Amino acid sequence: MLFPARRILLLGLLATFAPGLGPSAMAQVQLGPNGPFTPEKPGAPQSPKPRGPFATCTVAMPSKTIPSLPADALWPRIGELTPGNSVTYWYRAIAGLDRASQAQPEEFRKAFGGGATVPWIDMPVAELPREEVRQYLTRWTENLSNARIAALREQTEWSLRMRDLRGLATIEYRLGEFQEARALMRLIKLKMQLALADGDFVQAADWARTGLRLAHALDDNECIIIDLVGIACASITQVGLADLIALPDSPSLYWALAGIPESLVQCRDSIDTELTLPERVFPWFSDAELHPRTSEGWRGDFRQTLRDSRQLTSDSRRIPKQDAPDWLADAYLLQTLFNGYPGALRDLEADGIPHVDLDAMPVGQVVAVHQIRSTRRTELELLKWTRRADPALIELIDGEFHSQSKRPFANAAGPSRTTFLAEDLMPAVQQALKAEWRPVIRHCALMVVEALRLHAAQHHGQLPASLDEITVVPVPRHPVTLQHFPYTSTGNTAVLDAPTGFPGEDYILIRFHLNAGKN
Repeated sequence: MLFPARRILLLGLLATFAPGLGPSAMAQVQLGPNGPFTPEKPGAPQSPKPRGPFATCTVAMPSKTIPSLPADALWPRIGELTPGNSVTYWYRAIAGLDRASQAQPEEFRKAFGGGATVPWIDMPVAELPREEVRQYLTRWTENLSNARIAALREQTEWSLRMRDLRGLATIEYRLGEFQEARALMRLIKLKMQLALADGDFVQAADWARTGLRLAHALDDNECIIIDLVGIACASITQVGLADLIALPDSPSLYWALAGIPESLVQCRDSIDTELTLPERVFPWFSDAELHPRTSEGWRGDFRQTLRDSRQLTSDSRRIPKQDAPDWLADAYLLQTLFNGYPGALRDLEADGIPHVDLDAMPVGQVVAVHQIRSTRRTELELLKWTRRADPALIELIDGEFHSQSKRPFANAAGPSRTTFLAEDLMPAVQQALKAEWRPVIRHCALMVVEALRLHAAQHHGQLPASLDEITVVPVPRHPVTLQHFPYTSTGNTAVLDAPTGFPGEDYILIRFHLNAGKN
């Protein structure tokens, strides 16, 4: 079931963390030269921790020239793509994963978590039981083979057309196959780990390419929750790439990373579609001004709206139950209309509707028209901040839209007094856009680490005192702050942080501990 936009977002944001690197596990599991390890083990790097959980990765600098994977190692060239729609093969790739996870829960927990032991997907590469994992993955050979075919198709067209849904169908639309895409991504990540355990960097990069293509395929679906699953897939793949970089004698990924589109998943089209949810869910949103009703007609519409709204809001305790008597619903409506009507009347008159016309309208119609105009202004106000892929605009959303002086109909009793829960259908735009930028930040941070490795390879394993000293390749800036990533060198060791960079946030997505190589 497709939950209300805000509840979806809160659930979906959890998907932006890789399996085993969620808010609790990320504070316990770190990425070292041989993959993830726990700080309790000897040799865990020590450094001050900012607030909030984060992953760490320890990387030894090479002291001699290292080979580079080709520029198309993580993203296919146009000539490599084959004709056809990838969706058919993505569906085939996820087919049966849900049934298998329910039929074999113990096997799935061992591989991907949910039990007391560390799952395979979070194990250090050196500790991975390679033959057991290899045998386990053979049962998914067909699924993984279909994923690789899908990753090289030149078109992806899901044709969901979620903008065409009306009424409660807009929130009841099932998205099971997209949730199962995360299970497929975990299989792909496990293939990456097995390749790394075998010392096959080329094969590991090839599976990383499949994971990145899966993330990109989930884009453009007109639904924020699907975008968030795509963002999760990108993040899981980036954890695997950090594993690769941390292994001894690993090739440089700098130019392979440079060949990946900067933003694999964009939420803007989904935000645009979900901003129209109120008018698509509630029929009276589209015709309140053109087809007025009697007072009794509005009462019936609003009763039904209240009953439907129990499925839309995360705080249903304040809404009469579905089987509540009409008098209870009417009592709630009366209170809402009493609180909201005076402000709505004043605002609509200021908005150009003659007082005589407002006097002739039933109270319900005044409140409905006020809500429609307020909501549509809100839609456009939010939409204008999402048209450009500029992280600097994300903070302006909060500062401009939510300040009382900028809110539509600021003199009213408040939109929540007359919305009938339309507010609950508005997507959390700021949070969605921040989620979109997290994989971009990790991607740039990985490129900076690779720039440091290439610099060290030319300087006998030594670390630069600052990122400005690196001249062998361009050093990416932080996409939010437009400054260098925070880098602190103490000679033989250094720390590179990848914070989110948004004002008021001290959350670090990943911290790299860098050790100078031996001459």
